Amino acid sequence: MKGVRSIGLKLEDVFKNEKAIFDELQRCRDQLNISPFKVLFFHQQEDVTKIKNFLKRNSAILLEFNAQITKQYNLQTFFVIKQGVFKVENFRYCYNGDIIKGLKEYRRLIKHIQIRELDSGYKRPHFQPENQR
Repeated sequence: MKGVRSIGLKLEDVFKNEKAIFDELQRCRDQLNISPFKVLFFHQQEDVTKIKNFLKRNSAILLEFNAQITKQYNLQTFFVIKQGVFKVENFRYCYNGDIIKGLKEYRRLIKHIQIRELDSGYKRPHFQPENQR
């Protein structure tokens, strides 16, 4: 997931406050503009019907977020929000605490990274055809 500013959340924690969390995730995605954005929802032993209902309720917005629901805790994630016990270990940045506050912290981090990239003149690499290199 190199270059993707992904967010990892524990699915069970998202169920508690879906609307507010999705609103904040939309703000995160909008702040990134052109950068790839992905949300990983990790779960352990969640009920399959509960996950299916979650997918039905939120299918449109999950597509916007390029969301992935997984049991694989070893996926590389840019920013993880941990609330309690959460065994994801393959991440670049981590916030321990409430999801909403963590998403606000993610936006703050992205803003900082964007400012540093502008100041340094660094542009994220984009695909160029062979004849234009």
